[in-house]
Amino acid sequence: MPRHHTVPQMYLRRFADERGQVMLVDRDNPGRRHRSAVAKACREAGFYKIPTSDLEDVARDGHDPEMVEKTLADIEGTASVRIEELLDSECPPSDEVRFRLSLFFGLQAARGPAFRRMMDEIARIMGPKWAATEITPERLSQALTAQGEDATAQAVADVYQHITGPGGAYPVWRQGNYVQESLRQALEVQRHLFVRTWRVLEFAEPCLITSDEPVAVLTGDGPMPMGPANATAVWVPLDRQHALAMTLSGTEGRVATGPTRARQINQIVADQAERWILCHPDDGAWIPETLGPRMEMRDEVLSTYRDGDEIREQHALVSRPVGGEPNRG
Repeated sequence: MPRHHTVPQMYLRRFADERGQVMLVDRDNPGRRHRSAVAKACREAGFYKIPTSDLEDVARDGHDPEMVEKTLADIEGTASVRIEELLDSECPPSDEVRFRLSLFFGLQAARGPAFRRMMDEIARIMGPKWAATEITPERLSQALTAQGEDATAQAVADVYQHITGPGGAYPVWRQGNYVQESLRQALEVQRHLFVRTWRVLEFAEPCLITSDEPVAVLTGDGPMPMGPANATAVWVPLDRQHALAMTLSGTEGRVATGPTRARQINQIVADQAERWILCHPDDGAWIPETLGPRMEMRDEVLSTYRDGDEIREQHALVSRPVGGEPNRG
């Protein structure tokens, strides 16, 4: 089975040494580090393959399971040229460069394992809630009776609680669902990145790292999730000495900056890594000494209000540290 790269090879080469190697740092155990050839780093078998069995019958004829991987390769090849144009020319970039790179960065924000984990977390949260709106005690009673099962009021209540309560029924995504939704999300991210203010940050020495989630989003303390649509800043390390800053306001151009900004970007890049932090083998000192907690999606109550004789709750899906306090980005 082909092994696809969850981080594009052409992007990783920008952080490699003269032998084509990068350092991989385990996100869960930063002391575990090893060198790897770019061609082997972040490879995973069949990550973008869409099995024919995931398609409706009418769409199976002539389907190429590797279609998405081939499309991504084309986009990445174009993006490599556009990054060089962005670094070699004045900023703001041309509309063509902005369009191609915003698509590429949108894909990097949605194509990896972190996005799939988020899909799973949301499914586990929302699945039982959806089931509660679709499954009534009456329907359960009929279903139990049809199967020859006990359909007493208590039996129905127990099954209903099992399906709709915490840890209840939720969808299990197919490979095709993951790929399709990541592409849809990438296009959504692209349109937000395209209209942001772009600045190329230039550093006097090599000091930038990257990760398997290279699009770094500056999160906040509020109750709502922050992302490319509303985050104050989105950063993408372009190589060891350049990063692209995409903000909600300001002036576009090239900006010389220093180690304080590099450390801020590196911290967020490392904190938001899913599996691997990556850097040039000589740049290990720029990996943050302490990493922030892993984040997960949760259902939280924002407020309660009275609606006639009923008390209703306003909920939101929010990103929170695993077993901890609200995210402090």
